[in-house]
Amino acid sequence: MKHIYQVYLLICMALTVYAKTICYEDLGCFSNNYPWFTLLRPFPLPHAPEKVNTTFHFSTQGVNETFIPTWPQIQMHPKFDARKPTYFITHGYSSGINTEWFHNLTNAILNKVDGNVFAVDWATGSSGDYFTAASNTRIVGSEIARVINHLKMNHSLNPATLHLLGHSLGSHIMAYVGKNITNPSVNRITALDPAQPGFEGKNPIIRLDESDASFIDVIHTDGRSFLPFLGLGMTSGVGTVDLFVNGGKWQPNCILDGESFPYKSIYKLPKITINILYNLATCSHSRAPRYMAAAIKESCHMWAHRYHLESASLRWRNFIADEKCDKISCTIMGLQTTQFPARGNFVIETSGTYPFCGKYFNNNYYN
Repeated sequence: MKHIYQVYLLICMALTVYAKTICYEDLGCFSNNYPWFTLLRPFPLPHAPEKVNTTFHFSTQGVNETFIPTWPQIQMHPKFDARKPTYFITHGYSSGINTEWFHNLTNAILNKVDGNVFAVDWATGSSGDYFTAASNTRIVGSEIARVINHLKMNHSLNPATLHLLGHSLGSHIMAYVGKNITNPSVNRITALDPAQPGFEGKNPIIRLDESDASFIDVIHTDGRSFLPFLGLGMTSGVGTVDLFVNGGKWQPNCILDGESFPYKSIYKLPKITINILYNLATCSHSRAPRYMAAAIKESCHMWAHRYHLESASLRWRNFIADEKCDKISCTIMGLQTTQFPARGNFVIETSGTYPFCGKYFNNNYYN
């Protein structure tokens, strides 16, 4: 027992020595004291802003992804109109804005809404090891908050018109933005399968939490345990409305079956293993932004049924009744989610191919 206590003291001393705080002009200070750093969350301090290299790209009707200088001064595009709804979108780990889902989501919004869209690219800071990239989300969140505060002070932006969308680690970035924008709060955060490793079950200060915006909708697509099942998305409900698509764990066509199995030779076993592991780890996780883009386009209405998460497992289809539900008990994925009064956990069944319309998505099916 004495030896265990000595080891405990050494660990506490090591953590105390390791604890640091670093400050950046206009962005604030960042520490790795508890709860930012623990033995189970050994995240380093974030990189310097110039190393994370966060960039902003503005789009609206007639303007396509124009770079917005933000250092040393923010130079806003003349077409920005604070009277219109404003959207900020960002990506997750080891990604960027030059992806199919990012362009599809931006275009889907602008085809539905006369608004302002800012694509936030932190591709440099999101690369490398996961621990550092996850820590860099704090810098990106502060960068976005700085731009929003500039828009508030210089362009009369009302945060009540803001809608922030983030995929994976990007969900927690938008949570940090929400924590820094108050009086009034950010109107809405859409979290697209928020990242699980280092965030699930942690202190609300360091992760997405229901208090980070007036309304938070969460789309769950990969909510399995990270170990041993390689789940990358959060498993628990953390929003105003949590949508568990196809049960929120596995997505259709993301698991190879016997018919589609591409390799028949034992000599290709190493490649089989690598491809299957990569597919398991990323396919379901990457579906969330694709579902959101399809829902906004409204090829079909993605209706969601009430879901009792605590008693659900692979039996999620039991929660989708054959009879019709109404606009009070059900909700819908997309830009319209806030228009429905139902709150809590919901389940949606989709198909496995775009536009992902399921048998319950007939626009006239519900009362």
